[in-house]
Amino acid sequence: MEDPMNIDQVVKWLDTSMEEACDVAAPWIGSRRPRRKAYWWCEFVADLRRRCIRARRSWQRAKKRRRSEETIADLGVHYKHLRKDLRLEIGRRKSAAWQELLGSVDKDPWGLPYRLVLKKLKTASLGLTEVLEPEMLTDLLESLFPPNDEPDPVDDWSNFVWDNAWATSPTEVNEAIKKATSSWTKAPGPDGLRMAVWRRSTREFLHWVSHLFNLCLSKGEFPLEWKGANLVLIPKENTPSAGLPKVRPICLLNDIGKTFERVLEIRISRWQEGSPESDVSEFQFGFRRHWSTCDALRLLREIISSAVNDGGFAVVVSLDIQIAFNSLPWRIIRQALKEKLFPSYIRQIIDSYLADRTVWYIGRDGRSHSWPMEAGVPQGSVLGPVLWNLGFDCILDIAEDDENSNILCYADDTLVVVTGRNCELTCLKASILVNRVIDRIRGLGLSVATNKTEAILFTVKGWRSPELDFHRGHTGGIPTKHKVPRGHDRCALDIFGPLPICDWKNGACR
Repeated sequence: MEDPMNIDQVVKWLDTSMEEACDVAAPWIGSRRPRRKAYWWCEFVADLRRRCIRARRSWQRAKKRRRSEETIADLGVHYKHLRKDLRLEIGRRKSAAWQELLGSVDKDPWGLPYRLVLKKLKTASLGLTEVLEPEMLTDLLESLFPPNDEPDPVDDWSNFVWDNAWATSPTEVNEAIKKATSSWTKAPGPDGLRMAVWRRSTREFLHWVSHLFNLCLSKGEFPLEWKGANLVLIPKENTPSAGLPKVRPICLLNDIGKTFERVLEIRISRWQEGSPESDVSEFQFGFRRHWSTCDALRLLREIISSAVNDGGFAVVVSLDIQIAFNSLPWRIIRQALKEKLFPSYIRQIIDSYLADRTVWYIGRDGRSHSWPMEAGVPQGSVLGPVLWNLGFDCILDIAEDDENSNILCYADDTLVVVTGRNCELTCLKASILVNRVIDRIRGLGLSVATNKTEAILFTVKGWRSPELDFHRGHTGGIPTKHKVPRGHDRCALDIFGPLPICDWKNGACR
C-alpha cells in the first residue's frame, strides 16, 4: 500500500489481505475424504465380492499363462456364477433397504427420506436474469430500478470541517461486526468475503478497518467498491404467465461496506434519541427498535374500538405504493436529513452513499452486466430502511390537525383511519384525507396502485346503511361522487368502489 490515506488503496489492501489470510487458513485442496459405505453394504456382500474378485483374477491369470482350454472354461464359469450371486444379493439388499426406508416415513417424517428428497431439490439452477430474453430483462430492470429524470442537487461540502470527536474506534467497529449475521450459508457480496471471515480477523485488522472508516467520514467518500451489488431476483407468488414476471430484487453487498453502514445506522439512532426533532413519527412502526406489527395492530384496534363502542363509525383505507423502496428519489432523503438537522458529517457521507450506485447481474450470455441505480434504497442494505423512514416521514404528519384522523405506517404499508359519529361525514373526511395523502405521495416522486387500494367501514351490529357518498379526487383535486348501494357481501374493496360494512364486535361483514 503506497498511500495509507488513500481510501481506494486501503479498501483494496484490506480485501487482498483478507483473501490471503483465508487461503493460508483454508487451503483450496485438502486431503481426500474416506469413501462412504453404500446403504446396502453388509459383511455377507463383502465376502461375496472378495470371492468374486479372487475368481476373476484366477480366470485372467489362467488366460495369460495359456492354461488348457478346459481349465480356463471352468474358471470362467465359476467366476460368472459368483458374479451372478453377488448381483442378486445386492439387488435383494437394495430392495430390503427400500422397503425399510418406506416404512420409516410414518415413524419419522423428517428423517432420512425427507433429507434425501430435500437434497435432490437443492440442485443448482440458473438465475432468473440468465433465462429471460434480453428485451424482457431490460424492461424488467427498468421497472425495478426506474431512472431519475428530476434534478438531484448535492450540497457543496468544500467548507466542511472535520471534528475528531466523530472518529470511529476499533471497539465501535468490533461491536458493529458482532451485530451482523455471520452464517456461512449466507450469500456474500461481490468480494466473496462473508461476515464470518471478518469476525475472525485480528485486532490489527480492526485498527485498519477503523482507520478506513475514519478516512471515509473525514473525506465524505463512500467507497465505490461498496456501492456495487450482485442482483438476485426472487420470483413472487401468482406470477402472470404473460408479461413481466413479479420479482423481489435483493442486492448482495460487501459485508465490510454493510459494517460501515451499521456504524452509521447506530449513530443515526443515537442522534435521534438525543434529538427528538430528528426522529420519525410515532405512527411509523416499521424498521424501528422495540416496534412491530403487533404494536400497529394494537393501536388500530384501540382506535376502532373507541369509535364503534361509542356508537360511531370508522373508515380504514390501505394504500399500496408501487416499487416503493426502489423509486424513492435521493433528493427527498437528502432534504429530510437537512430538515431534521442531522450532523454535517452524516449528511456528507449519505450524499456520497446515494450516488454512483450499480447493480451487477449475469445475463443470458453468461457474462456480467451492470445496471445503474439512480433512485431508491438497496433492498438488503443496512441504511436502506433507516433512510426510507426518514424520506417517507412527511406523509405521517398530514393528519396531525384532526384528532379523529390517523395515518399508520409499517415501512411503506400505509393505513388511513378516520372515525366519526356521522357515517356520510366520516366517509367524506376519509376520501378527502386519502386524496391529500396520495397527492403528498406523488409529490415525493412515488405512485399509488389504485387497483390494490382497499377500504372498509366498521360499525355496530344491526346498523342499516343508507346510500353513502364516497368521494374520489382527480389529479386536480376536484372530487366526484360514487354512489354506494345498501349492503355488500365483500370485506375488502377498491377505495373507489362500494364500502363493505363490518360488525366490529362479532367480526361479521355484509
